[in-house]
Amino acid sequence: GTVTQKTGDDGCTTFTVKNPGDYKLAEVLQDGWTLISPATNNYDVTVKTGDILGPYTFENFKWATVKACKVDSDKKPLAGWELTLGTVTQKTGDDGCTTFTVKNPGKYTLTEVLQEGWTRISPTTDPEIDVKSGDILGPYTFENFKWATVKACKANYSNVPLSGWKINLAGPDPDSGYTGTDGCITFTVTKPGDYSLTEDLLPSWFVIEPVSGRYDFAVTGGADLGPYTFKNGYVGITINKQIATSATGPWSDNLDMILVGEDVYYQFVVRNTGNVPLSNVTVTDPTLGVICNVGTLAVGGIYTCGPYGPYDAAYNYNEESCNTATATGDFDPDPTTPTTKYTARDTDTACYTAMYWGFTPGFWKNHYRDPRNAWSLTDYATGDDVCDVFDMPSGELTNRLCGKSLLQALGFKGGKGVVLSLIHI
Repeated sequence: GTVTQKTGDDGCTTFTVKNPGDYKLAEVLQDGWTLISPATNNYDVTVKTGDILGPYTFENFKWATVKACKVDSDKKPLAGWELTLGTVTQKTGDDGCTTFTVKNPGKYTLTEVLQEGWTRISPTTDPEIDVKSGDILGPYTFENFKWATVKACKANYSNVPLSGWKINLAGPDPDSGYTGTDGCITFTVTKPGDYSLTEDLLPSWFVIEPVSGRYDFAVTGGADLGPYTFKNGYVGITINKQIATSATGPWSDNLDMILVGEDVYYQFVVRNTGNVPLSNVTVTDPTLGVICNVGTLAVGGIYTCGPYGPYDAAYNYNEESCNTATATGDFDPDPTTPTTKYTARDTDTACYTAMYWGFTPGFWKNHYRDPRNAWSLTDYATGDDVCDVFDMPSGELTNRLCGKSLLQALGFKGGKGVVLSLIHI
């Protein structure tokens, strides 16, 4: 027959065998336990008269539990994530945790299956867990950071996007890149922490926003930050100094041939070639004694100062007579800080060449009033039109001289105070 007994407080029981023979000693395994030894769950025992046998020991392992959890970088539970203990994989529940039942003693490695778009924060290495009978272990928590995005943009003063500018992201996960056609770049941040954005400023450009030239911020899991916009500008101004012999033009950059004493007029065309409005726009020409206060000039704006004159064309020994005008304008992104003002400046020079005109007698016209040789000027008056006196070739020179008197053509404006001596040979 079969005899069943329960162990006592010392974990043992003693069977009294009343007949010789071969017996099997086995245990009735309870739920939640694993037999460690003997491997076959029985001992073969041969009993003879008077034997005192044993002890025969059954070693068992009480099932242990290991609790593992998943949270994000804000300590919020993450459900549906796979965690693996040894070779067993389970998913976390709504509380972000799962409990493994361990049925055998030993050392186990707890790992996570990392999802795309996440970075593990802790632990830095997978936990090695030594599991003993009846252990209730954990929780072992995996903290993960959901990747964040940081958007940075570049624009000019008028909020026009600027592409091809380098933006730098500094922090635990540094990066850099260039703005696209929309003027922006988006960084993917895989680690939490404190970050800053800066830009590589191009020559001649200055910072309008932010005044410090950088943005500082903290990045948390899953954050969608920005846009952080760098607004930049540059000042630019051009001046075109123009010259003419009439207040109504036509205007030229230079005049090559005019008469000494002829009227000369000037005007100044100023243009804002930067991308910020300019204030205190002023044109000066010390030689002419001109100061033109333009005031403000919008981006792309044009303003014409003048005309100024008339000025008498002076003889400069057949060399150019030149003078230079200067245009300046300011932009101040922060009027409360004197050091933030930026000034644009440009100069332009206009020149003329004034001459005394002389004529060879062979070019004199043989008028009906003067049948004598060309050296006799008896019949000509100093007020006669020069084109009535000389054979003038067609062209600019003739156009400029016809209609002027002889004395004017010789460079004496109006003939004032001049004595003309005519010699008859």
